[in-house]
Amino acid sequence: MARALQAPIRQIADNAGVEGSIVVGKVLENRSASFGYDAQKEEAVEIALRTQQILAEECGVTETAEGYQVYDPERYTEDSTRGAIDFVDNLASLKFQHAIEDIRAKREPFEQAMFDRQAEIEKEALALYEDDPQAARQYLTDYSNGLMAQATKMYIGLRNELIVNYTNNQE
Repeated sequence: MARALQAPIRQIADNAGVEGSIVVGKVLENRSASFGYDAQKEEAVEIALRTQQILAEECGVTETAEGYQVYDPERYTEDSTRGAIDFVDNLASLKFQHAIEDIRAKREPFEQAMFDRQAEIEKEALALYEDDPQAARQYLTDYSNGLMAQATKMYIGLRNELIVNYTNNQE
């Protein structure tokens, strides 16, 4: 089973001409589900935020919100979206069965709203692109950065809610 779960990373490494077992070892050293392999850089990297940045760039977004650029695993800062998400994950681990419902109650409507608006956003971006590609890129950048700011705010709020509900002798 473990080997099957390593297959995608091994295949990426093999495609890049690198020894798969070495790459798997590097990724596993990080002991985090958010690590993967960047074949271009030939190194283990945080894939969750990096994947979001790559997808945004592929869609024409010209800049990434500050909160998605700032992350120091050794120090928490309010400016880091990843820091806020990690904080919520760590709090949720304390009382997962209870906390996950609070997290889902915030996260799922946020995600659904994005899916619900996707066709509208794509239609608007395409219309802008036909007249002015740069205006379409700016529209997508502004939209994406707005969502990033909302996500950061949501996770900081979740952090505060979880602290109140599941720590400080809350049983």
